[in-house]
Amino acid sequence: MPSIELADLQQRVYGRLGSNTLLYPLPEVTRSINYSIACLNAHTGMLQGTLSGGTTTANCLIYPVPAGILVPFAVRFGGVSLRRCSVDAANLRWQTWMSHTSAGYGSVAQWIPLDVWSYALHPADSVGGIALKVTGILEPTPLVNPTDVVSIAEEFVEAVTDLASHSLQLKEGGSIFSESAVLYQQFLARVKEWTRWKTWKGPRFWVEDQVPKKG
Repeated sequence: MPSIELADLQQRVYGRLGSNTLLYPLPEVTRSINYSIACLNAHTGMLQGTLSGGTTTANCLIYPVPAGILVPFAVRFGGVSLRRCSVDAANLRWQTWMSHTSAGYGSVAQWIPLDVWSYALHPADSVGGIALKVTGILEPTPLVNPTDVVSIAEEFVEAVTDLASHSLQLKEGGSIFSESAVLYQQFLARVKEWTRWKTWKGPRFWVEDQVPKKG
């Protein structure tokens, strides 16, 4: 995965803003870039990784999602990938699943997401001490220094630039706002194509084809 420095992203955004550092101070541009990375990541899951979930505790049912993971996708138990099972499916198949342990129901086979902060193992591990690994969307590390990098594909770089530029130009009105709204439309189009959440519906937002004249 290619990496890009904060300084490069700042330069790209300023290129959209006419290099106006007076109206758009560098700290404000940096905040907008970090916001845009976080927003795009939440939609697309462009930053993914696997973190340690610690080890199991005997007969413990519920475990926390590791700090740093925003949305969990997969869980490995002792190196073995577990099947994902919803709470509804578990309730239908095993009405008393919350009381099941591996001592009476065999090896741990499923992980059940409860929310974005926790998940359950089924059946609960009756032995304990087994390593857990959780894979999911990672929380972006804020870019602070010019040489700080984020590893994202080039098409995501363009989307980050579009959203950051548009967000900054919201303070303005007239033709500048209208022109920046085109960047927002471009961002929404990319998100619709890339989003992991297929039922997500974008906001009902249109931009006129004819940009108002200045003056």
